Amino acid sequence: MNLGCHSAVFILLALTCLTFTACSQEKVYLTMHIHEGDLNGTLVSDVHVTGQDAVGNDFGGITDSNGVLTVTGEPGTWKFKFEKDGYDTLSLNYDVMETHDAAAYLTKISQLDSQVAFTMHIHEGDLNGTLLSGVRVIGQDAAGNSFEGMTDSNGALSIEGQPGAWNFSFEKEGYKPLSLNYDVMETHDAAAYLIKAPSSNSPVYPTLYVHEGDIEGPTLSGVRITGQDANGDDFEGITGSDGALSVSGQPGTWQFVFKKDGYEPVKASYDVTETQDFIVYLTKIDQSQGHMVPLQSSSSRNQNN
Repeated sequence: MNLGCHSAVFILLALTCLTFTACSQEKVYLTMHIHEGDLNGTLVSDVHVTGQDAVGNDFGGITDSNGVLTVTGEPGTWKFKFEKDGYDTLSLNYDVMETHDAAAYLTKISQLDSQVAFTMHIHEGDLNGTLLSGVRVIGQDAAGNSFEGMTDSNGALSIEGQPGAWNFSFEKEGYKPLSLNYDVMETHDAAAYLIKAPSSNSPVYPTLYVHEGDIEGPTLSGVRITGQDANGDDFEGITGSDGALSVSGQPGTWQFVFKKDGYEPVKASYDVTETQDFIVYLTKIDQSQGHMVPLQSSSSRNQNN
């Protein structure tokens, strides 16, 4: 009975001792100073530091403006990972047995070592179309570095830059501009194509007949007509002895102004989509505003007269 009692007391004391030892182990603090290039280099801010302490607890943080970050954990061997854009990632193990300061350094990524060469072949219409020379290509590589060039007589252009997502704009007179994003992860060739811009619409030649009072009234000579065609190009003229004026311009919505001393001016907007005749009438100043109507053809005007 006494032997069993003493054994129970011994086991209890041993467990108590173990519990006390584990609880009494204090955390330690590590303050890191991160440099560029070597341990004498400039201190680097915004370095993302992650890792685990000796018992597997995660820690993390970002170095401040002085390149410093302090973390805490259980003493022993810690794992670290240091990351910052433009620098090689650093991973290491380090024994942190007590609170202290330590230093590490990151090495910049060598741009020359990481650059890729990208050759473009620009076609007309589709990827099987004729190769296009003189295409202006501008854009940026994955690091934001700008590039610009022109395709040669073979429709090709080679550019070097940092791998990743690149932005491109392709321009050539007579073709629709093309903008796109493309992943350039390694040195290789690729093709694109431009589509011809639609040719400008053929001009139309409306003839304006100006009458007095209404469309059955006598024709008016000396009426000054100004306006703009669908492209915004100005035109101007004066009706002849037959009260007529022919103008030309791009089809679409046209703007007109008709003026003659002693008559109310007329402003009109009308769709001129083909060559045709129009009748306009002006009213004397003491009457109401005139109007403008289209004619089907010149012959229909002659029948009305």
